[in-house]
Amino acid sequence: MQFVVPQFLDGEAKIFFFLTVRQFLIMLGVAGGVIVLVMSNINVLIMGSLSMLLIMAGGTLAFVKVNGQLFHEFFLNMIGSFGKPLTRVWRKEEVTTSTILKKYKVEEAELKDGLANERNIVFKKQINHGSLSKLSLLVDTGGAYKQE
Repeated sequence: MQFVVPQFLDGEAKIFFFLTVRQFLIMLGVAGGVIVLVMSNINVLIMGSLSMLLIMAGGTLAFVKVNGQLFHEFFLNMIGSFGKPLTRVWRKEEVTTSTILKKYKVEEAELKDGLANERNIVFKKQINHGSLSKLSLLVDTGGAYKQE
């Protein structure tokens, strides 16, 4: 028995015509702000320009989508990306035996006595460039290259 799997569930429910709850609340706030501006005793030119600015900002927040994201999500992501560095640099420390000994607080005498092995400290073998180039040649040729 097969079931139909619903897709595109990220849509918001519509309450009035084409308005969602979020859009309705934003426009309600804009209307309230415009009413407050109209009721205040300020110059008509200033009141009109502030009202138009408020209506444009509210309309942008309510109805505009950028790359499928709501405008306020896009704006917050844009601000967040400006705070991050543009390039990421990995500064790898050179790992030597002395840095490992300092990290695990192992003395050289303990290393010679074998006490470091009881702490499960494993040291990697250093690969020189000659053996590394032979290994890469072997891998690149698919095993056709045989050492003499």
